[in-house]
Amino acid sequence: MPSAHSVRTWLDAGLASEWPEDWNAIGEFATLPGQLKSAGYSTALIGKYHLGQPWRAPADYDHWVTFPHGHTVSFHGNRMIENGRELVHKGHSVDFFADLTLDYLGSRRNEPDPFFCFVPFNGAYGHWPAIRGESQTRFDEIYRDLPLHSIPREGLNRRVIERYTQRVVEAGGTPHERFAGPLLLPNETTSPTNSPLPGYENGIDFVGLSWLLARLVLALYLVATALAKFDSKSLSLFEVGTRLALALAILAKPQAIHFAAIIFAATLLLFHNWRSSQPSSV
Repeated sequence: MPSAHSVRTWLDAGLASEWPEDWNAIGEFATLPGQLKSAGYSTALIGKYHLGQPWRAPADYDHWVTFPHGHTVSFHGNRMIENGRELVHKGHSVDFFADLTLDYLGSRRNEPDPFFCFVPFNGAYGHWPAIRGESQTRFDEIYRDLPLHSIPREGLNRRVIERYTQRVVEAGGTPHERFAGPLLLPNETTSPTNSPLPGYENGIDFVGLSWLLARLVLALYLVATALAKFDSKSLSLFEVGTRLALALAILAKPQAIHFAAIIFAATLLLFHNWRSSQPSSV
């Protein structure tokens, strides 16, 4: 219940110091690790918990590795909790949880009893301000110059950001970067995953639109004359088929295909009109 836990449990994140010492948002429910532990399994959680106090493991878990924050403010330099021991991990938190998971699996290799290991990574996709600026992982160079077509983003209008900020100030508050930050994406960030993709920018690309309309007009002309089987003079079946094929190629997305089709179509039409203008030998 991460989206409404404060409504259902009356636990306000701003009053965390006053919460019950052993609070647990799912304490009254039977859980999968709890049931498995009752059946003789060894249980472990390595990653984000976000359902109760993080400092010591709930009764459902024998092995406990987590961190005290539900919201990832940064992927680096996080305070971690490993079976009651606190430490600061300077590296990437996802790597930390992955490495300790491998260590745990290795420790279970020669154990006779079964085990259950729950590994909820702390949102590798990130939230603001964790995703502000360029990422800092060993994979950066692989993806730095590659288009991420699966993550189209469209920047918000500046007035939306200003209206949000104004409403917070008028209410006597201060705009929190955690909430104001996402409004800036991708307007003011260098993160490659948040830059607008070609075709998703604000405004109208008149040059691109004009080029598309020109291709559409040429394709429609070829289709119309092919269906009529006439262009200055009657067209043979071969010419009809050629024009229909060229019309499809002109509308194809790859530039190499539609540029070649346009050149071929222009040559075909010029030759056809020249031949039609020649006096008949009969």
